[in-house]
Formats: sequence, C-alpha cells, structure tokens
Amino acid sequence: MDFLRKMDAILHMFGAIALEAALELKAAGAFLPSAVNGLVLLTDSLPERILCRYALSVTVVPNGKRMTASLVVRSESGEVLAYCTDYVVSWVPSSKSLSKAAAASTAP
Repeated sequence: MDFLRKMDAILHMFGAIALEAALELKAAGAFLPSAVNGLVLLTDSLPERILCRYALSVTVVPNGKRMTASLVVRSESGEVLAYCTDYVVSWVPSSKSLSKAAAASTAP
C-alpha cells in the first residue's frame, strides 16, 4: 500500500505544478491524471525519500486543458526506480458537481 501512495503522490504532483503553468484557466478546477502510458516500474518498493523529475518541455494542447510530460523517479543515490514516457493530465472543472452531471445524463 505504501508503494501505491507514493506513486499516487508522484502522479498528482504534476497536476498541481501544471495548474501554475496554465494561468489562462481562471475557472475553479484541477488537473488530474488521465493517462499513464509507457510506465515502467523497476522496483516493487520505493524508499522513504525519492526524487521525481518531470522532463521539460511539457506538451500543452492548444486550449491548455491537457498536458503531457515524461517523468523519472530516482532514489537519493540516483538509482532509477521508475519512469514514464507519456504521462497526461487533463483539466477537470469543479463548477459542475458530479451528481448534477449524472442526473442530467439520465434525464429523459
């Protein structure tokens, strides 16, 4: 479970960083992971302290609502523990609740 929590933090951190890069998105919302392609795990456990580096440049679609990057996770000694060649986050606005969206999709 500890491994999953650390990987979750790695993936969500880019979403937080991406928000700073997309200043044109003034509406409430967040960038959330939407695709993890090319993920390679080289270990089945992660040490207490890790370093995750997102590669620049980040690819941004024209409307700024999806960003793609690659990342590498290393130990403090520099050993590569995991990498991902195509990690995607997508903008999810928070102005519309999920329950309202679900009700609208089931309405006759």
